[in-house]
Amino acid sequence: MKIVTLALNPLDPETWTNHEVADIREFLMQEFSEWPQTARIYEKQVSSATDVTPSSEAEIERLGELEGPFYVVVYPAEPITIIYALVAILVVAVVVMAQNQPPLPTLRNTQSQSPNNELSERSNKPRPNARIPDIFGTVRSTPDLIAVPYKIFENNEEVEYSYMCIGRGYYDIPSLEVRDDTTRVLDIAGTSVEVYSPLTSPNSGHAPQLRIGSAINTPVLNVVRSNAVNGQVLRAPNDQFLRGNNNIRFSTPNEIQTSAFDFTDKFAAGDTMTIQGAAEYDSYQTETKTISAFSAGYFRFAIPSSTLPALYQAGKECVLTGATFNQTDADGFITTTYDLSGIYQIASVALESEVITPEFGSPYTQYYCRVNLVSPATANPKWSQASGLSTSAAIRIPDGAEIYNLSGEYTVLSVSDTVITLSNPSAVNPAWGTITTTNYISPILSTTGSKWIGPFVLDKTNLSEVFANFVALNGLYKDDGKNQLRFDVVCEIELTPVNADGSPRGAAETFQATIEGSATYRSSRAVTLKANPTFEGRCKVRARRVTPSDLAFEGSVVDEVKWRDVYSVSPVSETHFGNVTTVQAVTYATAGALALKERKLNMLVTRKIPVRISGSTFSTELYATNNAAEIISFACLDKYIGNRQVAEIDFDSIYNSISEVSQYFGSYIATDFCYTFDSSNLSFEETIKSISDAIFCTAYRRGSIIKLSFEKETQDSTLLFNHRNKLPGSETRTIRFGNQDNFDGVSFQYIDPEDDAQITYYIPEDRSAVNPKEIESLGIRNKLQAYFHAWRTWNKIQFQNVITEFTATQESDLLVNNDRILVADNTRPDTQDGEIISQNVLQLSLSQSVDMSKYPEYTMFVQLIDGTTEAIPVTKGSTNKQVVLSRAPRLPLALDEDLYARTTFILVGNNEPRQNAFLVTEKEPQSNFTSVVRAVNYDARYYGNDKDFINGLINENGDSV
Repeated sequence: MKIVTLALNPLDPETWTNHEVADIREFLMQEFSEWPQTARIYEKQVSSATDVTPSSEAEIERLGELEGPFYVVVYPAEPITIIYALVAILVVAVVVMAQNQPPLPTLRNTQSQSPNNELSERSNKPRPNARIPDIFGTVRSTPDLIAVPYKIFENNEEVEYSYMCIGRGYYDIPSLEVRDDTTRVLDIAGTSVEVYSPLTSPNSGHAPQLRIGSAINTPVLNVVRSNAVNGQVLRAPNDQFLRGNNNIRFSTPNEIQTSAFDFTDKFAAGDTMTIQGAAEYDSYQTETKTISAFSAGYFRFAIPSSTLPALYQAGKECVLTGATFNQTDADGFITTTYDLSGIYQIASVALESEVITPEFGSPYTQYYCRVNLVSPATANPKWSQASGLSTSAAIRIPDGAEIYNLSGEYTVLSVSDTVITLSNPSAVNPAWGTITTTNYISPILSTTGSKWIGPFVLDKTNLSEVFANFVALNGLYKDDGKNQLRFDVVCEIELTPVNADGSPRGAAETFQATIEGSATYRSSRAVTLKANPTFEGRCKVRARRVTPSDLAFEGSVVDEVKWRDVYSVSPVSETHFGNVTTVQAVTYATAGALALKERKLNMLVTRKIPVRISGSTFSTELYATNNAAEIISFACLDKYIGNRQVAEIDFDSIYNSISEVSQYFGSYIATDFCYTFDSSNLSFEETIKSISDAIFCTAYRRGSIIKLSFEKETQDSTLLFNHRNKLPGSETRTIRFGNQDNFDGVSFQYIDPEDDAQITYYIPEDRSAVNPKEIESLGIRNKLQAYFHAWRTWNKIQFQNVITEFTATQESDLLVNNDRILVADNTRPDTQDGEIISQNVLQLSLSQSVDMSKYPEYTMFVQLIDGTTEAIPVTKGSTNKQVVLSRAPRLPLALDEDLYARTTFILVGNNEPRQNAFLVTEKEPQSNFTSVVRAVNYDARYYGNDKDFINGLINENGDSV
């Protein structure tokens, strides 16, 4: 929060008000509907030099970044109308600020990001033009797709071939830690995974680094899937048959409309369609007869003579009602009941007879009217159960004059879900000119002939193969109610080489494959047709079903086939893909799925890098390691990350600092770093900072030399600043009461090594914090390390309460963030600091007079020539410009007046409450060889939990003992 003092009347202090705000810009917009022309904004104190009233968008953005405190003063004058441009800029500035993304590498869940860094639902995805992952330490890697996965069918099972990249360099990968989602690949039957080291691949002839399952023996292919093919139904040459049930009507001039079907499942533009039973009459007759029904698709009833009743004629519609048949056993008990009621079309009528020989009397001839129906099983599948039994049923049939009859053979112009448009049907049947829109009736629509899907262009100049997948999701079989019969379907594709303009450049070539049905299973059946044409390059492809449907079968026929995929395939000439570890995987899909389940192949990997032997010498052999010292050294030397020379790296500083971290916390785990760098916009400095932050260190340059500094509890300060090396009047101090931003806890996120899930460590552990500071860590994969970070954060929230800022002279160039420094409080007149002029044994002569009467004991902090400070108790000297040291200083003091700077000092009372020790938070070089230094008070309590493991309060898992 920022402090804003609002003085609407600067001449009356009683009217001044103080406000705590998150953003001063939003506060100003709320306070002023009209911006007064005489209003000014100041930071830290009221002066012309601290006037920060913005006049441009850039200055308004800067206003939101300043720390304050702020003073808003409205000088006496008449307010003017709103400065619309300023208010508008304020609004824009706030929006832009909200849209700004956090700096890498803390970005998460972006499309270009490696799935290794995603928080959940990690899956194998392509990352075109993105940075190859740089993995350091141990991570759960979800490799990136580097080739288009393709799916084929082997023995009716869907198999996906994919080729992926883990990252740059070499990795140690335990076979037990290779998983598909959460299941070990070792436990998945049929699945194979092969890991190839850098400079090898499935195309190189080298054996893989790791193989799980059987050998794949398939080269990497360049595959492109055509989006034009996406599951179209291959219609049988004779299977485009649809029977209405009072749900099809005809409309002038050329439409067939439905209320219940999807016409596109059966028909397509260009089909020749036969329409039967499309007639309506002015009257109907219903009669009850005893009929016998037969599975061959007809019923009959007795007639008194050999003359067929005129009412029953081919093409007429008949409706059976109450046609329920009961099959009984030997004792007369009903065992089966089936109802053949429905709407049917009469195919033909025939006369049947049989000689009846009664027990008593003379034989006689019984005549029957046999009514053959058009595919009745399509309207009522129970016709397969008909066995000649008799029942009494009502038969409704037209007996009046024909109003219209639209039956005939037509050409289909177009097809939508609910409408078929015919091409000039009046030319075929003039009855189309006599209707407007008919009632819903029950005609039969059918087509015959080859039903091609396509053609579609496969625009690949080096195409050498085409893969086509055909699937029957519901299986392929025929069932007559007693037995299931296998039914095979032959599919065919036709490839025609074409020029860029689509014109043929060669003869068409056809290829066939058979989807085998099953007499046992009803699950999906499928086949992959691999076509190897004699030509190469761009071509057109189309597909059809060759096998007709068995329309004569009395029973159910399940034979729907879909064209699901088509791939253009060309070989890959490269034998390897550089210094990257790659993975080839063969994964089996779930049974019956139209598409493969989401790819979630993942594996636990540890980057293998050289390790230090001594000095600047590193091993030629690579080792798997999480140690941050090895990782920082490798990153510095790597030509794609740091590209630094050996002479630019202080290896002793790096390794000694990280060794100190391990000893300080009592566990080497505190020096682990495990993360995937995946952003191409990440600088070398950001990379090293990310690693050093995870291990409690600060990376910095001294000249051109890269060094490392460990932040820990210490009584030693690196530099001392007083009025001799601070520009006069440049220092400000801000005291905060209460916790920073009112945080009442910490939620610290890290990666759990057990299941690689994101875990949150809470302070307080009972999660009672209402406004915790949320930290999303980077590179931390163990609870112990997270524990130390979380507690340091919480302790700093509680005990950081003094902020100082000042402009320092050139020696401030030596400062590093998190350095402990001593800063005299030159914002107060009673601060005692200065230079040491001379030394006589233990008596020092000072540049300033000092008063040592306020406190019983005093300590002098002196800046030594090695850049450190030393605290020495002192007593009064002979004069008020002299003090006597209780002991000799550790190093000779710099007293020569020809030196750039003499030894400086701060004199403080031992019971003095003022804060003099600070931690550097920021250093901003200025153009006049000075730097603005910002620091926060140092407090040993920041590190109060650092020894909890050493003291036995927690175990190595970070859990309380």
